[in-house]
Amino acid sequence: MKSQTSFFGDRGVVRRTAAALAVLALCTVSPLFSQLNPKDLPQKYRTWIEEEVVYLITPGEKAVFLELTTDRQRDSFIEAFWRHRDPTPGTDKNEFREEHIRRLNYVDRYYRGTGKPGWKTDRGKVYIILGPPMSIREFTGIATLYEAQTWSYQDLTLPGLPSAFDLLFYQRNGMGDFILYNPAADGPWNLMSNYRGNVGDYAEAYEALSVMEPELARASVSFIPGETVVTMPSLMSMSIIQNLDASAYRSVEDSYARKFREYKDIVEVEYSANYIDSSSVVQALQDPSGTWFVHYVLEPSNISMGGYDSGISTDLIFNGILTDTQGRTIYQFENKVPLRFNREQFEKLRQRPFAFAGVFPVVPGDYRLSVLMKNSVSKEFTSLEKTISIAAGPSPPRLTPLLLAFNAVRPEAPGRVPQPFASGKVRLYLQPDPSFITQDKLHVHTQILDLSPDLRAGGSLKFILGQDGNEIESRLLPLAENPDPLNRIEVFPLDRIPPGYYAVAVILIDQDGQEIDRQKKDFVVSTADYLPRPWVHSNSLLDAGGPALIENILGRQWAAKGDLGAAVPRLEKAYRAGPKTRSYAVDLARAYLDLDRKAEALAILQPFAAETETDHELSIVLGETYLSLGRFQEGLGVFQGALTSFGLSAGVLNKIGECHLGLGQTEEALAAWRKSLEIEPDQPALKERLETVEKRR
Repeated sequence: MKSQTSFFGDRGVVRRTAAALAVLALCTVSPLFSQLNPKDLPQKYRTWIEEEVVYLITPGEKAVFLELTTDRQRDSFIEAFWRHRDPTPGTDKNEFREEHIRRLNYVDRYYRGTGKPGWKTDRGKVYIILGPPMSIREFTGIATLYEAQTWSYQDLTLPGLPSAFDLLFYQRNGMGDFILYNPAADGPWNLMSNYRGNVGDYAEAYEALSVMEPELARASVSFIPGETVVTMPSLMSMSIIQNLDASAYRSVEDSYARKFREYKDIVEVEYSANYIDSSSVVQALQDPSGTWFVHYVLEPSNISMGGYDSGISTDLIFNGILTDTQGRTIYQFENKVPLRFNREQFEKLRQRPFAFAGVFPVVPGDYRLSVLMKNSVSKEFTSLEKTISIAAGPSPPRLTPLLLAFNAVRPEAPGRVPQPFASGKVRLYLQPDPSFITQDKLHVHTQILDLSPDLRAGGSLKFILGQDGNEIESRLLPLAENPDPLNRIEVFPLDRIPPGYYAVAVILIDQDGQEIDRQKKDFVVSTADYLPRPWVHSNSLLDAGGPALIENILGRQWAAKGDLGAAVPRLEKAYRAGPKTRSYAVDLARAYLDLDRKAEALAILQPFAAETETDHELSIVLGETYLSLGRFQEGLGVFQGALTSFGLSAGVLNKIGECHLGLGQTEEALAAWRKSLEIEPDQPALKERLETVEKRR
C-alpha cells in the first residue's frame, strides 16, 4: 500500500533534456511580462477571471494569468489555481472548487438583481466569499422602514475578519437590489423612510430607529454582537467592510503563480500548483589553484515521500542552468537523486530538515544561476535563483561574503574534487537561516583574495562579534600567522552570550592599520534548547568524473563564452585524461571544428563512430566534421542515421540538404530543405538558399 509521508527537507539533482534547459535559461533572463486587458481574452477565459473567480483570485494570480499568451498556458494555470486550493490533494475530488461552484449556482438562483447575475449583487458576493450565514433576519412590512436583512456569521477563520459578526443589507430608498450597508457611508437615517431628524447625527438617528426596530438599530452602528456604540459607527465594523473582499484570498500563498509563469514551459501542470517554499545559500569560492567553484545548498520547507511496505522513497530531480548577462547558456547540469530509506532510518530522519548541497566549477564572469527541483512522488517543485559575479584577473585585495556554519568537519581523507562548502581541509555545514543556540559554536568563514606579499606579511584580519552596534568580542589575527593564505575559519563559542540578535563583522586591515575591506552578517541566538539541523545530502556530479570533468566543464564554459583560446587547453586536458570518455571527445571535436582543425576533430571522433545511434550530439558533430571535410556521402549517412534514431529535426534536414548538394543531388537537397521549412517555417536564411539553388537548376 502506497502513501505519502511528510518529510522536512532533502534535495537532489535531475537529468533534463537540452530543450527544457534552454527554456529554463529563458526563464532566468526574461523578467518583464506584458499583461492583456481582460476584455481581450477569449470569452471563456474572460468569463473565468471576471466572473467565476473574481472574488477568489489574488492580485498576483490575476497578474500572472493576464501575462499568459496561449490557451494551453491558461488551461494549465486554471488547473493549477484549483489544485492550489484543494484541501485534499491526491484525491479525485476538489471540495473547495465544488463548494465554490455550488455557491455560484445558488446566488444566481436566489440573489439575482435587476439586470444582474447573482454574483454581481452585494448579497451574492458576500455569499460567495463567506458562504451561507448561520441565520438571516428580515425586516419587512414596517411602513417606516425600508426592507432590510441581517446575516449572522460565527466561527469564521478568514484573515482580517472577526470570528463572529453580522452584516446588514437594505433597499436604498425602498427600491432596487439589496445593497451592503456601510455604517459610515450610509448611516441609520438611510434605513428609515420618514426620518426627519438631523442627517449625520448618529445618536439621534439611532434613537429614532431603536424605537421602530431595536435589533436593526444595533446593526446600523455595529456589526459586532454585544458591542455598545451609539454616537459613531463602530471601528471594528468599518474594518469588516474594508477587509471583506480581500478575506477571500488573503490567506492564499500565491508565490506558486509567479513560479508557474517562470517555469510554465518546463514544469508539468501536475507540479505547477505545488510550489513549495525553500531557502538557499549560494557562494562562489576559490580553490588553491585559482579555480572558482559555485557552492550551493537548498533547503525546502517540506518534502513528501512515498511509503511502501518495504520502505520510504522518492526521486528528487534537479535542473540547473547558468546564464550570462547576454542570455547565453554557459553551463547546465542535470541529476536525479533517488532517496531510499527503511522504516527505522526514516523515523530517525523525519524530524530533521533535509538539505541538498552541490558544487560546480565556473569561469570568471557575471551570471544568473537557476536551479529547479521536482519531487517525483508528491509532484512538488521549488527553485533557487541567484546572481553570481566573479572578477577576471587580479583585483584589489578583498574578502568573500561571510559563511556562518553550525559545524565544521575535517574529512578523514581528502577527496579528488571539491566538496560543497569545503574550505581548505574543512567542510562547513550551514543553513540558509543563520540561527544558533547557546550550546553551538559559531564558525565564521571568509576567503582573503588577491593578497600581495606585503599585505600577507604585515596585514591582519579583525573579527568582531556585536549587538546593536556594541562590540561584545573582537579578535585580531595577523595574516602571516594564518596557516592557509586563502581561507580563514574563526570559531566563537556562544555559551557566554544570551539569546538575541547579533552580527559578526570581519575587517581586512593593511600593514599601515588601514581598513581595506569589510564583510558583515547577522545571526540569531535562539532561546530554544534544541534546533533541528538538516541531514545534508550531496551527490556531486564531479565525484564520478574527477579532475578531468572539472577541466571539461571549464572548457565548455569558455567555449560557450566564445573564448576558444581559453577553452581548448582545458578540453584537451580533459580528453587526455579520459580519451575513452565520449563526451570529452565530442566537446573537444566541436571546438576543433570551430577553429577549422577538421582533421584533428575527425581523428578523435572516429573511435566512437559506431555509437552515433545512441548519442545525438556525437552524430551531429561527426556529421558536421565529414561535411566540412567534403566527405559528403559519409556525412549523409551519419545525418540520415540521426533522423532514424532521434526523429525529424530541421537542423539535421538542413545538413542532409548540404550533403546532397555536395554530391550533386540537387533535387534531393531541395526536398530536404522544403521538409525542414515545413517543420520550422521561420528560417529566412534557408529560404534564401533554397531560392538561390532553385534558380541555378
